[in-house]
Amino acid sequence: MKIDPSFRERSYEGKSFKEFVQTSDDFYAASLLRELLLTNRERLNEILTNDFDLPLYSVTDDAYFDVLPTQNDFAKELNRNNLIYRIAIG
Repeated sequence: MKIDPSFRERSYEGKSFKEFVQTSDDFYAASLLRELLLTNRERLNEILTNDFDLPLYSVTDDAYFDVLPTQNDFAKELNRNNLIYRIAIG
C-alpha cells in the first residue's frame, strides 16, 4: 500500500482487501501482484530493495523473483500453472 494507498480499495473476484488480509486469498494476492508488476514495477522494486534489502529480480543474489514473468505469464489465467500466481502465494 506504500506504492499507492488506493490499492486498499481494489477488489478481485468480488473480494475486498480486508477479506484478502483476513483469509489470505491466493487469487487476490496473484491479481494484486500482476497489477503492481504491470503498473508500478519500478516503484515495487524500489520498496523491496530499500525496505527489505530484497530486489524484485536478480540472478546472482537473493531476490523476490529468480526469473521475471514473461508476457505470456501476464496473459495467462492466474492459477497454479502461472509463475505470477505461484510467486504471489509463496
